[in-house]
Amino acid sequence: MSFPRYESYKDSGVEWLGEVPEHWKTSSLRWLSKRYSGGTPDKLNLDYWTDGTIPWLNSGAVNEPIITEPSAYISEEALLKSSAKWVQKEALVMALAGQGKTKGMVAQLAIKTTCNQSMAAIIPTDEIDARFLYWWLVTNYQNIRNMAGGDLRDGLNLELLGNIPCPLLPYDEQQIIASFLDHETAKIDALIAEQQRLIELLKEKRQAVISHAVTKGLNPPSPSGRGAGGEGVPMKNSGITWLGEVPEHWAMISAKRITSVFVPQRNKPELNDEGLLNK
Repeated sequence: MSFPRYESYKDSGVEWLGEVPEHWKTSSLRWLSKRYSGGTPDKLNLDYWTDGTIPWLNSGAVNEPIITEPSAYISEEALLKSSAKWVQKEALVMALAGQGKTKGMVAQLAIKTTCNQSMAAIIPTDEIDARFLYWWLVTNYQNIRNMAGGDLRDGLNLELLGNIPCPLLPYDEQQIIASFLDHETAKIDALIAEQQRLIELLKEKRQAVISHAVTKGLNPPSPSGRGAGGEGVPMKNSGITWLGEVPEHWAMISAKRITSVFVPQRNKPELNDEGLLNK
């Protein structure tokens, strides 16, 4: 896909950005957002986690780009007696830590919720569109992880997040770019899903071809099972539930009569005549 070029470009001075359109500026997340983390109510206090009404997220929630459901619900008392904090709808949340790919992943909230201490709430200022900021952070996922040791277990923190560089361009232009990305990525995601369904169907067909060949042979079976009038290969009941009918001339035999089983033993150390290990 090609994009129209702006009239002129300049060096942004930011490694993550490179050249940008002449009228763009640069800033950092420190000046473009409010950031804070949440907390986890005492897990041993079951009253905090039973019949709760307040939505609460753990860091695994960022595996969905748009969060529509909480990870759990906590009670009013749990909120009052923990560091959990409310995060407004449409704000962004980023995983500060987590197993595997979770660290550095970002999502946007479709609900008002609270979150744990391993997540950062990112509340954009009026200078930057939340959806545009979402796409900028998604694009720089690996750069953000690298700020905290890359794929190592080191976690991100609010100070590091404040250092994230950001392009700063006219607000309406941000919205146009964000809308374009929402539209185009939705089309691509739909194509990916369609291809995945096709792959699953092809896998099923592959298995069916293999199964038919090894259980019915390559010649078509007779519809009547008797093969009269050139209708196909006559069939018979194999007597085996998972095999069903097989060509009449096939014989059934158990695998143990035509195969041998070899179980390799672990290598044992060789000893010399003096009972010492051979070198």
